[in-house]
Amino acid sequence: MQRPPYLDPATGIRYETSNPTSEGWLTKQSEWLKDWRRRYFFLKGSKLFFAKGEFSAPHGMIDLSTCMTVKSAELKAG
Repeated sequence: MQRPPYLDPATGIRYETSNPTSEGWLTKQSEWLKDWRRRYFFLKGSKLFFAKGEFSAPHGMIDLSTCMTVKSAELKAG
């Protein structure tokens, strides 16, 4: 089964998400409600995409080429 592409709402750029370098389940903090949710992440190039499920359409992307640091979840959650 092939995963749908990601369409960046800010730029309108379409990113293909099939054949990722790495993929798996992680927990991330939601942007609005600040609660922790299990999401399926997949890495393709310097882009880290996340979705609700393994074959769901991705609903977010983190461009790792623009990141300077990564904070531990334990530090952020207290």
